[in-house]
Amino acid sequence: MNRKKKLEPIIQNSLQYDVPSSKLIYKEPEHETWSIMAKKLMERKEQYFCQEYLECLKKINLNPTKVESLDQLNKKLHKLSGWKVQPVDGLIPLEKYMKLITCKIFPVAYHVRTPKEIEFAELPDYFHDVFGHLPLLCNKKFSDFLINYGEIALKYVDLPEGLKFLGNLLWYTSETGLIRQKQSIKAYGGAIITSESECLNMISHESKRSNFVTSKIMSTPYSHLKLQEHYFIIDSFDELSTIIENIENDIRQQFSIS
Repeated sequence: MNRKKKLEPIIQNSLQYDVPSSKLIYKEPEHETWSIMAKKLMERKEQYFCQEYLECLKKINLNPTKVESLDQLNKKLHKLSGWKVQPVDGLIPLEKYMKLITCKIFPVAYHVRTPKEIEFAELPDYFHDVFGHLPLLCNKKFSDFLINYGEIALKYVDLPEGLKFLGNLLWYTSETGLIRQKQSIKAYGGAIITSESECLNMISHESKRSNFVTSKIMSTPYSHLKLQEHYFIIDSFDELSTIIENIENDIRQQFSIS
């Protein structure tokens, strides 16, 4: 039985997060907020974002002037990467997230943040998920990292300590990950990409930046409700593959699992 067939019951259960179509109709104030955020993102992208993200952003050609429809996103994303998007009502449990990404379904929060949250939003919104995460799904190395992450994480759903660590791993890569490129530090994490405040914070003397070391990731707490205090840096996307290859051994050693 192939992987997708085996996980079909899980995926069907996960799709209970279906959002009524009426919630996916956006009004002028939301289009305006989207447009302002997209303009700001485009202005800072060369200075702060990694090359892989820039290349994928160009490929996916997201609409910068108005909220892009789910149908348009699905057509473009699936053609480029084989991924699809699934609208959800805000932040979903890590386990549900893992079940979806394992079958190349990326959950996107359907609401658009308010104007007062343009610089920094505590919770994910449609703009964050679309501009922050969808482009890199078109990068095979990053896409494989997410899929393999989900498959491994599903093995530890009954181990709270293991899930906590896996949550840290996802946060310090997919959300707030940094990478060395061209003798500087660039962002590939979606929470940084979609927040001007995080972009400034990641290079601030007040924040801490460390090489990506699994033991540090395990023991470093985070909060999505404020700017980050600590970021972790990889040298290339190839390092993500190495992290995945070693992650199960790290979990077993950390939590004494035979």
